[in-house]
Amino acid sequence: MYFDAESKMMLNISNRTVEKTGNKGAKMYFYVNNPKALEGWSPNIKLLSSVSYFKGIPARKEWESGTRVMVRLIDLFKLMKFIHLGFEKEN
Repeated sequence: MYFDAESKMMLNISNRTVEKTGNKGAKMYFYVNNPKALEGWSPNIKLLSSVSYFKGIPARKEWESGTRVMVRLIDLFKLMKFIHLGFEKEN
């Protein structure tokens, strides 16, 4: 399984941003601070990788400075990530 996830800090930021648009019914609740902790859900779950959301995407001069800073902060503090989980067969 491969999915994107936000940290708790980013989840709070995202929820505040959505609420500012007037949408009170789209609150998110699921976050992942430590992808390795997902292995604790089952002995059959293994973390295969966790990659920063913007890894490998170079900041471009054409982007607004706020966007460049945001991208760097998100990766620096691991606020958003792609998580790849594998599932082992039971014996």
